[in-house]
Amino acid sequence: VKGTVIDGYTATAPNTTTALLRMFLQMKGDDFVYENNLISLAKQAGFTTYWFSNQGSIGNWNMPIAKIGYLSDHKVFTKKGDSGSMNFYDTALLPVLERHLKEKRNNPRLFVLHIMGSHPYFPERLEHTIHYDYYNRNFSAYLQTIEQTDAFLQSVYKLLEAQHLPFSMLYFADHGLMTKDRSSSFFATLTHGDTHPNKAVYRIPFALLNSDDSEHKVIKVNKSAFHFLKGYAHWLGIEEPSLSGYDFLSTTPDTLKVFNQYENVPFESLEEDEVIRN
Repeated sequence: VKGTVIDGYTATAPNTTTALLRMFLQMKGDDFVYENNLISLAKQAGFTTYWFSNQGSIGNWNMPIAKIGYLSDHKVFTKKGDSGSMNFYDTALLPVLERHLKEKRNNPRLFVLHIMGSHPYFPERLEHTIHYDYYNRNFSAYLQTIEQTDAFLQSVYKLLEAQHLPFSMLYFADHGLMTKDRSSSFFATLTHGDTHPNKAVYRIPFALLNSDDSEHKVIKVNKSAFHFLKGYAHWLGIEEPSLSGYDFLSTTPDTLKVFNQYENVPFESLEEDEVIRN
């Protein structure tokens, strides 16, 4: 696709709640400033805000992020409980997005789509029978979740194109996964790095696609999601003194630190997670 991919984007923390709180909320030292978040910032700048989620709406792990979503002008949660309460495919969000895109408004609009993507358990995420054959069933299904998410993003992109209006589309993951049970060819899989996370847990995809982009570019540079809110403000064209001076697509590298569930540590201090090969 025409747009820019960052090879080197690094998550803040090893799971959804700890990672997104550090991305979506302003922080002063180690404290979260809950009232200063990505939704309140967009609303104050005149955006109509939408939050469409295929993750949970309640539960210990879902509530902190769902509460940010509930601040939006329009919100839809496919699940009335936590993330595991029901199993909807991410494509359930596409007709919701299409319906709201057709509602014409004069002010700019921000749509947040919170998908399950490649969340374990991988076979449960798949709409179709596994067609990959890589190492074992877990890894084959994981590969297919990546393919499925790519197709989902393509569908979102086409819905935006169909509006015949300028748009910008940002995609990223909240965290990565690390290998588990490597010694077993049957049970080996990928899991959250909630204990002793390694580098794989923090390596995440990041792509910024604009309707007027003319080429496909890959920027290989270290970028930290701890600066997400600043880059987000720049992306939306919002000028806010405490969030100034950061561009997602700048080639200036960030110093990489990550939260390991206990404290912030240098990314380079973590172990590698070697790829399991066929």
